[in-house]
Amino acid sequence: MRYARLLEARARARRRDPAVICHPGAPVTGSARGLRRPSREWRVIGVASNAPFTPNEQSGISRRLDEIKKLVRERFELTNEQLAVIDQRLDDAEEASKRLGRKDWVMMFYGAVMSTFMTDAVPPTVIQTVLTTMVHGIAHIFGFGGPPPIIST
Repeated sequence: MRYARLLEARARARRRDPAVICHPGAPVTGSARGLRRPSREWRVIGVASNAPFTPNEQSGISRRLDEIKKLVRERFELTNEQLAVIDQRLDDAEEASKRLGRKDWVMMFYGAVMSTFMTDAVPPTVIQTVLTTMVHGIAHIFGFGGPPPIIST
């Protein structure tokens, strides 16, 4: 009897919660799995608007990018040419934070960093470290995650 109730509860849960959450901009479509659009609170990257960064946020981004440069130098053995490519991309991202909105900056940052990987300018482990560190370091600016971790000594 108890096992039958458990099976029944599982079946109810499967019927009630089979929805697949998709991006808020995606069209509402139906399927056998119950695909639906989520509420407005759900965001793919947490960027709610394309508003410009505040001066305080710009300085936070700048600090985090400088820390990433130091981290890459300490953790990886890269040539001067590879370091110059990373420095240039991160300097471009820092400058862009002063003139681009949030959504545009995120797309520019990911594009700049991923292009260094796509052109084989630096190893993939460096790109992974840069992206992970940056996401963890500035997530609070976009309204998700906790305070940024401290990576410099």
